[in-house]
Amino acid sequence: PEKMACTPDERSLILQNHFGLFSWNIDARSHDFACPRWCHVNSSIGCFAVYPDSHLAVFSRTSDEGTPNQQSDLVEVDIHTGEFRLLHDKIGQRLINLAISPNSEFLAGVEDNGEVVLLDRCSSLEPWQACSIPGLCSGVTGIVCFSPDSKLLITSDRDTRRLIVWDLDRKKMQSTFEEHPTRVIGCDFLNDGQLLSWSFDTMLRVWNLDRTALVRQINVSP
Repeated sequence: PEKMACTPDERSLILQNHFGLFSWNIDARSHDFACPRWCHVNSSIGCFAVYPDSHLAVFSRTSDEGTPNQQSDLVEVDIHTGEFRLLHDKIGQRLINLAISPNSEFLAGVEDNGEVVLLDRCSSLEPWQACSIPGLCSGVTGIVCFSPDSKLLITSDRDTRRLIVWDLDRKKMQSTFEEHPTRVIGCDFLNDGQLLSWSFDTMLRVWNLDRTALVRQINVSP
């Protein structure tokens, strides 16, 4: 597996590997517990993200595969039935990471060259539209992470050693964190005020969001 994710309702497991995308029922109360629901065998699938409603997911699919100008389509899939529909074609270069905000109004992707693609919408009935924030797409990152209140987006800087906070309401950069000693490879919110990050060393780091300062380090080496 290259990526796995459970739906927020803890009833489904989505898995991506080199062959494609797969869905399992992991609801122990169900008569078909642990049975595969569907699979989409397609090696051009780059990444996926699960909607907060636990019913839908979105995945990227590389179009024009094998050409110098590969681009990604965004496809929405029903987690229970496997039925899918095209959301957006040729959204950017090959996507390697996707994230959906908790309020389902923002979708962020990372191209394989580190550029960020940001889309927004006012409601689930409206189409996704490109959202522009000055400076957001000029860095090189592998990280996109939304805050629990959907007001902030976390990425990293060009050297991938420093996390950056973007204000989605005001469409501007809000703050930057202290530099990591090694390259940052992921982060997630513990709550509204604290952020957890991990990098190419043996430490987990907890950050205070308001002060953008390190609170503590956790050594995870054996």
